[in-house]
Amino acid sequence: MDFDYSPKTQELQAKLQQFMTEHIYPAEQAYFDEITANTAAGRRWTPLQTIERLKPRAQAMGLWNLFLPVDSAAARFVLFADACRIRRLAAFRNPLLDFDKLLFIKRNRALFPHMCDQYYGMAQNPGGGVYVLSNPFGADLQV
Repeated sequence: MDFDYSPKTQELQAKLQQFMTEHIYPAEQAYFDEITANTAAGRRWTPLQTIERLKPRAQAMGLWNLFLPVDSAAARFVLFADACRIRRLAAFRNPLLDFDKLLFIKRNRALFPHMCDQYYGMAQNPGGGVYVLSNPFGADLQV
């Protein structure tokens, strides 16, 4: 199996990384300031001008309403995993995230797709647990 990104996907990744670096990351503080001001004024769910200004830039770079057909389930999963990685990078850059430990749950998949079976423990897989990730934003992660 070939798990490499297609040339089109690689081109889109490069454009997306460039857009994030040039436009999204610099606009984060304005975004949070605008949300704070709207919330204080009772307009929490008003469309943000910061976002509205970025939309035409995304459209101009070809990053709007993407349709990217993927040939195989494995390639689709790789593409999805990379999109999740980019989303995590953006989320963890939030200046409001001021903590040094992250609590997370590791679960094994149930044998059956019904959660009620898992709740009663009839089809439970052993393993999993609750873990603490120290220094989640640094280079030396520790569980």
